[in-house]
Amino acid sequence: MVLKRIRSSLALKLMLASAIPSAVVLLVGLGVLVEHSRRIAVTNPALAFEELRDGAVVGTLLALTFAGMTVALAVRHFLIKPIQSLGQVMARAELGEFLVRARVHGEDELGKLSKSFNTMLSRVTDMAVTEIETREELSLQAELKSVNAQLQAHVGEMELLLEVSKAISGTLDLPEQLELLGKQICARLDVSEFSVMLVDEPTHQLVVEAVAGTALSGARGMRFHLGEGVAGEVAAKGQTIYVPDVANDPRYLHYKGRPKASGSFLAVPLRSKGRILGVMNMN
Repeated sequence: MVLKRIRSSLALKLMLASAIPSAVVLLVGLGVLVEHSRRIAVTNPALAFEELRDGAVVGTLLALTFAGMTVALAVRHFLIKPIQSLGQVMARAELGEFLVRARVHGEDELGKLSKSFNTMLSRVTDMAVTEIETREELSLQAELKSVNAQLQAHVGEMELLLEVSKAISGTLDLPEQLELLGKQICARLDVSEFSVMLVDEPTHQLVVEAVAGTALSGARGMRFHLGEGVAGEVAAKGQTIYVPDVANDPRYLHYKGRPKASGSFLAVPLRSKGRILGVMNMN
């Protein structure tokens, strides 16, 4: 029980480390002084008393000096070195080195502090590992979600092509085929208006052959000159044109004023062997 209390108390360690050596030195010194004085007292008692008195003073001073040195060494061994070691570990932990551990010097207050600090570092390490695993899991989930979205897009494209192929193969009438194509595109691609304009070779004009979505059926048969409006420009130049907002682009003619559309507009040239056959439009 006594040894356990000594191991668990820093103050008791310092006291014993300084008191025991000092007491031993003091007792040995007094023993030597008394024996020396006893020999002198046989022939000269007065001289023996003086030497005993002076020796006691000198011995006390020496004992106190030795005790001070012992205390300094004990403080350095039991207090300063452990604190410095713990401070170095704390500094490394502040820099993010959570795998370091403090050296436990015994079971005293500093030892308990080192154990508590090591326990805290272990918990921080576990939290860091958990955070890394969580980040990796979230990253994998995000990647999986992205891949799934791409797969869904590809599947949607393939389904659209399949449905368009089935619809078109069921009729030989070109305008009807184009309208079926427009209906599938409007349903699959969230397109509000769809039209196909074909080039009339004798007049060199674009003729609206098919419409779908919210576009008025009265637009069918409407004619545009090459270079007129967005679709006419696409047919004339053979280049795709995208209009972010038709309300702010004077080239967009709203089918010459019939339905007032809003939003974006895409016009794509239809080619065959280098020739422009027409234009496909989507709002």
